Order: sequence, then C-alpha cells, then structure tokens
Amino acid sequence: MIPKFFKTFALKVTFLIFVCLFMQNINTLAIDIDATVDDNSRSNYSSAQTQNNTNYSVIKNASDVSTKNEEENALPALPKILQKQTQITPQTTVPVKQYTSDKTTIKPVYTQPQIKTKVYKPTKIAKLREGMTFNLVATNKITDSQQKGTTVTFTAPKDIKTPYFTIPKGTKFTGKILNSHRPQYTCNGGLLILNIEAIHLANKRQKFNCVITKVGDKKVFFDRYKGKRTYWKTVWQKGEWGRALCNEMWRTSVNLCAKGSTVALSPFTMIYGVLGWSCNTVASPFIAIFNKGGNAVIPAGTSVTVKLLEDVNIQY
Repeated sequence: MIPKFFKTFALKVTFLIFVCLFMQNINTLAIDIDATVDDNSRSNYSSAQTQNNTNYSVIKNASDVSTKNEEENALPALPKILQKQTQITPQTTVPVKQYTSDKTTIKPVYTQPQIKTKVYKPTKIAKLREGMTFNLVATNKITDSQQKGTTVTFTAPKDIKTPYFTIPKGTKFTGKILNSHRPQYTCNGGLLILNIEAIHLANKRQKFNCVITKVGDKKVFFDRYKGKRTYWKTVWQKGEWGRALCNEMWRTSVNLCAKGSTVALSPFTMIYGVLGWSCNTVASPFIAIFNKGGNAVIPAGTSVTVKLLEDVNIQY
C-alpha cells in the first residue's frame, strides 16, 4: 500500500507543477467591478442597455482616438493671405500666363564709313612747259665706272626764272644713271645716259623729267654722253714708227749722196725707209682695233644744260 500511495502522490504533485507553469504563460482576465453604482441605477439596469452603453463608449473612444490621430497628422494652417488667394469663386477664371522669350533680336544698324579727306595747305602751283631748258652744275664727279641706277645730284648755279615764279639759286635736282659702260675695243669711248627725275623745292621732292643736252661745250646727242672715240687718233699714233723710219732713212740717203763715194748706197736706205713707212701705215688701222677709247666723265662743278621732256606742275 505504501508504494502505491507515494506513486499517486508523486503524480499529483507533478500535475500541480505542470498546471502552475502553464498558468504563468496565460494572460489573466480581470474584471473590475464598480461598487459605486447607486440603487436607482441598479434598479433600472438591464442587460440590453448595458450592452448598448458599452458599444457606444467603444465607438466614442475609437472616434476620439482617430480624431486625435488626424489632428496630430494634419498640416499646419495656411497663412491668411494664402487662404484669401485660394478662395476662388466658381465664376472667377484664372488667367493663363503667356511666357515670351527674353531674347530680343537686335537688328544691325548700318553706318556709312567716314571717308577721311586730306586737308591740303594752300600752296602755289606753277606749270613748266615741255622743252624748257636751263643750266645746272654737277655736285659730284660722274663717271662711266658708276653702275646703272646710281643717284646723281645737280644744283642750280643761279636763279632760274620762269614766266610764273623763280627757282632759287642752290635748288637741288636729283637723277639716276640709266645706262653706262666703260671704254671698249675699236677705240670706242665710255657711255653715260643720265635722267634728272626730281626737284627738291618747298621741302618736297617733286617729279621733274629732264635729260642732259650739253655737258660743258660738248653737245649730247640722243641723251647719250660718250667718251672720246680715238680710232683715227690711235691709227695716227700707231703709224708714228713708219713715219719716223722713213724720215730717218731720207736723211741717211742725203748724207750718203753728199760724200760722193757712198752715192751708190743711198738708194737702199731710201727704199728701206719707204717700205717701213708703207707697211706701218697699212698695219696701223688693224692695230688700232685692239685699243680702247676715252672715258665718259663729268667732273664736279661742270655746267650741264638740261631740257624738260614733259609739262610739269611745280609747287613753290
């Protein structure tokens, strides 16, 4: 009997422990009984009214909670100005704003370019006629050894009077050598072709087209100033030996005839002199071909005569 008793007691204790552990994990339902209900309410109490009141209180509490949540989540109130602007009557129409481009097209304005006009100071102008001649003086020595394009200068030795004005003494004239060459064979002289192309007057270099027609006492033909051509002079010089030989043999023949005894030898000396003179005279023109003529030189201070080739307007 004792073992069975303990066995039954152990099962009960185990069951109680299991029930206690199970009850700890279950939510406890508690009912709060309001003891302050008065007798009048207790007499008029009914189960249906109690149920209605309970439902009403639950709905009211839920409404209060939803209202409170809406108030918490609601946006702040708009300012008064915005409220007035948002109150639009049904009859009012909102104007549609039309946007236009801010870029304005600028039309190019054409301005006529200003033409600068040169203002000339009042000057006097005179016209010199074609063919006018006057004298100048070479400032520097001009020779045929100077190259083509070399600038040459002349000055007026005295006042040059014209029908309209007077070119003062010492006025400068400039020109160029158009062509030149040194003396050549066949006794041909040197060559100079000059042209005076400017006059320096009134502090200006003015066009002035002239040619030289005379250098000193020597005339210049076709604008060509040439050195002396010495061909015939050279021929005469080269025949000097024959003439001298002939004269010497003539004197020798005369002396032989005077002595009497040597008269027979005199013809031989005479013939020798004549043959030498003849041969030298014939050969001298050919010998002169290999000689050169004279130089074309205009010394400084030489007077030259110039001639205008065209009409010229001179400012003075």
